[in-house]
Amino acid sequence: MNISNRILVKTFFLVLLISFTQQSFVVAATNETSFTPSIVKLPITAISLHDSTTGSTPPIYICDSSTEDCVVDLTDNTSISDKLTRTGGAQIPAGNYDRIKVQHCTIEGGYDIQVQGVMGIGVGPTTYYTTPNSDVISTVATDLGLATIPISGCESEYNLPQVVTVGDGSPVHINLLVNFNKRAYAALSLIGAPAWCIKNDGGTASLCLQPPHFIPILGNTFPSIETYYLANGAGIVSTAGGQIILFVDNGEVIGGFAQPLYAEGSIATILPFSAPLSIFSNNGDGTYTLQASGPYSTSYDFRIDNFQRATHTGTYYDSVFSYTYSIYLQ
Repeated sequence: MNISNRILVKTFFLVLLISFTQQSFVVAATNETSFTPSIVKLPITAISLHDSTTGSTPPIYICDSSTEDCVVDLTDNTSISDKLTRTGGAQIPAGNYDRIKVQHCTIEGGYDIQVQGVMGIGVGPTTYYTTPNSDVISTVATDLGLATIPISGCESEYNLPQVVTVGDGSPVHINLLVNFNKRAYAALSLIGAPAWCIKNDGGTASLCLQPPHFIPILGNTFPSIETYYLANGAGIVSTAGGQIILFVDNGEVIGGFAQPLYAEGSIATILPFSAPLSIFSNNGDGTYTLQASGPYSTSYDFRIDNFQRATHTGTYYDSVFSYTYSIYLQ
């Protein structure tokens, strides 16, 4: 295609939105804990725009795994900049693009996520460290290292906040936002979701990290983060079993995701998984409609029609039932 029919897509690909201290964690009542990992590494082999109507999927970024190390440390802005930023941009064929794809391997199958972190488990709590060996987690500080979690599948796909029409004109800037606050979790037992969990040889400890979400944002922006804890019914904040992370720019929600929370006294919600928000629309009255779908769902698994960006109570839904909730702004 002639160069005049292409537009330069300038990509500042990953904006690391994360705030934590090395040993910031919450403790679960049943020897489970959510924690913020200090290191998360995984391969990124390609990032592409996608036109759902035509099927066109032109690449914005490609890593040649035969000659390059495609592993990126998503908790290190230097690694992100060195591996993913394309200062010259990419030339994309004219079209209407509504989604973005992130690929982690070149041959269908799977890839590894490496995670390192410190967590507190049990009464006290006792400090545990991720390990690079079959122990998975250990109470010995010198054992601290990268644990490896195998992940099935090779790509993830996300809706752009609006259709991007590519043609002759000004460059388009695309950011992908990633956040790991209390995204990993561990337990002194076997816990579910084996697709993103590993266990030790004795079956007495588990470590889990669901693959991160890359939330696409158009334009050069560095949004703030709002965190909300979700408790069932009239539950107090210490019983919260879910959390909602919102990215906010100029007072407006521009993306986010929902995920489980393991905290002392927590009671499970309908969020056993982490999922990006597919809908985050302003209702015009100070409330928002939020909706997310899990990794195996053909319908929505979580929806709030009148979400307030403050501590409040209300009703949330899955595709069948409704539930009352209490939201606590952190």
